[in-house]
Amino acid sequence: SLITAEIFISDKPGILSKWFELRDNGKLTRDLIDAVWTKEKYPDFHDNKDYLLLLMEKLNIIARPKSYGEDGMEVK
Repeated sequence: SLITAEIFISDKPGILSKWFELRDNGKLTRDLIDAVWTKEKYPDFHDNKDYLLLLMEKLNIIARPKSYGEDGMEVK
């Protein structure tokens, strides 16, 4: 249900800025996920979103951003 075509979010104008952030910068926020996977519309997704996100990460559908320390080295 995380479809990035703007036509699918016309009923959720309050999250347009988060949607554009995903589209333009690739940043998927928890606010956007919560707004899309609502308990009313997608109860199974909502109730299992942490597992689904973990699975999506494992399958390389989404990725966590890398973090770097002050020394420029990647922080794990």
